[in-house]
Amino acid sequence: MLSLANLASNIIDREAFAACTNDFSRITCLLSCSEFVSLLKKSSALLDEQTTCLKCVKSSTEFREKGNEAYASNNNQIALSFYNQAIRYAPSYSRELSLALGNRSATLFNLKYYHLASQDVHRALDLLSSNEEDDVRRQRLEQRLQQCLRHKAEDEQIINDDNTQLEHELEQLKLNQTFNTNYSSLTSHAD
Repeated sequence: MLSLANLASNIIDREAFAACTNDFSRITCLLSCSEFVSLLKKSSALLDEQTTCLKCVKSSTEFREKGNEAYASNNNQIALSFYNQAIRYAPSYSRELSLALGNRSATLFNLKYYHLASQDVHRALDLLSSNEEDDVRRQRLEQRLQQCLRHKAEDEQIINDDNTQLEHELEQLKLNQTFNTNYSSLTSHAD
């Protein structure tokens, strides 16, 4: 399929376009060509049509509900897959997108992907409106965010403790190696 630029190159006056010295004059040149304007309108309509097909409230809701069923059955991987599809089909900046992100954050939390869960919580919170139902969701999401942050901090502490332990063991190995090198006669006769 030809790109818009390739199609446009066949219908515009190349010499006039090449003579343009700045972006404003190039845009003016393009918009003065009626065939280009017509092509631009057609491609815009096609893009809108494709976007409309891809973004569908009904499909998003259906995938989210399937994800909810899987989540209720503790099938987190399956729930995650359905929530990903719900997000894919949810219209941008919509309630459906917020719901799908919030639900996916719960699944990611259960899978111990705390950083990803907190990212979804932030995105879901950004999309909430100020009504009573969303206030309840906001509280749940904020609680989940607090849990994510607490678990991330605990995980980091465990990693730091493990690193400290490994560093200590490495020092012991180095000391033993130094001892074995300096006193090889003692270590070679040991039982």
